[in-house]
Amino acid sequence: MMTKKTPPTPNGTLGVAQAAVDVVTACAELARVVKEENTKRIEICAKRDVLVEKIQADRTVLVEFLTRSFEQQGKALDGLFERLDTALAANDPDLVGPILASIVETVKTSPLGDMQTLDQRMKDNTFAFVLGKA
Repeated sequence: MMTKKTPPTPNGTLGVAQAAVDVVTACAELARVVKEENTKRIEICAKRDVLVEKIQADRTVLVEFLTRSFEQQGKALDGLFERLDTALAANDPDLVGPILASIVETVKTSPLGDMQTLDQRMKDNTFAFVLGKA
């Protein structure tokens, strides 16, 4: 007995072939998108690393600036208070007034006020902060 072959139906084998092509196309598109997104992720990580490094460098500069500024102000105040003690021990009212005025002026000028200027300078790409004595 001979079997009769049935011709392919429009939605039969041609539909399966098209589905296979669609799956392969979708897989290729998925691979392309995954590769593209991985590239973007790597770029984002690199930018993040650069920004984190800049923030750490800025922090180091600011901490050094504040430490040195407060040290200078502390030394200036120590010297003024030593002179005030000497003037009081000598009972010299002519020296006490100007020394007290100097103490008040020194306290009024806070290193924190200079930070705004430093912050503006640090935003300038040509600014170089040199640590240490010149």
